[in-house]
Amino acid sequence: MGVYKTLDIELQELDMEVDFGNKDDVFDLVIDSKLSGVKLSDLMRKCVVSNIYENVQLQPLMWNEEFVTSLEWHYA
Repeated sequence: MGVYKTLDIELQELDMEVDFGNKDDVFDLVIDSKLSGVKLSDLMRKCVVSNIYENVQLQPLMWNEEFVTSLEWHYA
């Protein structure tokens, strides 16, 4: 199965639609999944971090304490 298909299936299970170029969508994905107690898969975490690294519009997320704390929770 392809990477994008795998990510799509995970997003369907979370009942979310995410544009990985949209700061609000990425924020909601990380925060809402933590609030639901559902950890993101390794692949999804890599996708989030990679998109933040590559997209300058997403980089301010790393200055947001709530976002960073929630992202760390997904790695614990």
